[in-house]
Amino acid sequence: EDYRAAQRKEEQELQGVRTDLKKDGRPLYPLDINACSKKDLQTIQGIGPALAERIIAGRPYHAREDLLKVKGVSADKLAQWQSLVGVSSEP
Repeated sequence: EDYRAAQRKEEQELQGVRTDLKKDGRPLYPLDINACSKKDLQTIQGIGPALAERIIAGRPYHAREDLLKVKGVSADKLAQWQSLVGVSSEP
């Protein structure tokens, strides 16, 4: 039961973040991985605080595929994030 309660709480927090992003007038996705915040990155399933930090530390990226160089990002994860992340034209 504690595990489910934690899952529900996490989902509620993520929903709040998604709502906050929409309130700011910014489109929720795709996120520009060269400019988005740690909080923004964590709205994507599979990206927690540690991975978000590693993604930010690896900036700038010239292509979405550059994320494969980040520890914890696999080809499968990147495929799942295809419509969720992008790269600005000038990193």
